[in-house]
Amino acid sequence: GVATAVLLAAGRADTDGFRVLWRHAVHEREFLDVVEGVRGSAVACARAGLESWTPGDALDWAARAVVGYQLESVLTWLEYGQVEHDERFVRATDAALSAGVRAWSTDQGPT
Repeated sequence: GVATAVLLAAGRADTDGFRVLWRHAVHEREFLDVVEGVRGSAVACARAGLESWTPGDALDWAARAVVGYQLESVLTWLEYGQVEHDERFVRATDAALSAGVRAWSTDQGPT
């Protein structure tokens, strides 16, 4: 729950900077190391939080998916959402993410 709220707060504090970092800097060679470092830290945090929930063979993918989902959700909300509904957005995003984690953690693989 906290990560989505923190990302949204950062995006609201500097919307243009947030967009540049996550939409554009990733495509610029001179900023790629910075973006990958920040994203890598976020993935490491997600991995730590998911470790007890997610099967080991899915852990790396799940951590990256969580971060990707949160970033894309926040970027889209910043563009199309209304600030007065930010709390509702965070609750809904976290609920959807939790549902995804539950599904990953109970899936037994291909049938």
